[in-house]
Amino acid sequence: MSTQSTEEAYLRAVNSRNLAVKPEHACDADMLLLSGYVASKDPRKALALDVYRMLATGRMSDLNLVSERLAHAMVDKARPGGGYLRKAKPGLQLPQAKVIARVTLAWKHNSACPDCHGRGHPTYLNSPMLDETRDCESCKGTGVLPLEQLMQHEHASHARWLSSEIDALCSIVFSDMLRARTNLLSIK
Repeated sequence: MSTQSTEEAYLRAVNSRNLAVKPEHACDADMLLLSGYVASKDPRKALALDVYRMLATGRMSDLNLVSERLAHAMVDKARPGGGYLRKAKPGLQLPQAKVIARVTLAWKHNSACPDCHGRGHPTYLNSPMLDETRDCESCKGTGVLPLEQLMQHEHASHARWLSSEIDALCSIVFSDMLRARTNLLSIK
């Protein structure tokens, strides 16, 4: 387990069928216990784990539930003294926040440009060959559909902020889990 990244170890544990605790060495059950320990101290981290698990496994059945939780966190933060996302933008209403959260999560799940299939270049007419002399007009050669194309103009900055916030929260939670995991491995 020690050669895997924390993210890989977490996903392996989430999908494990054997959650027996083994005192002699670290196991999948330890990883899930670590994630629960880290997430129990901060609701942002619990939300980050839910988002990460959904996106990494591709199981989008929880999209409505997770986007609802993100939307409430966004709106609550916009109110003075509420919420728990950092630097949320004020003036956002719950219906718009739900749409922004849902679209942003769906985009993070599959952000490949549909016009060039994520390759960044169009194909030659009537050919499967890429025309690398030109960039895809939709994604400007990045292979990633710009999030702004999926949002109304006034909500694009909220969506970009939320995408960045999700990345930051996942980074924080896995950093905390790595520290806890390192401590666990040094004990065992």
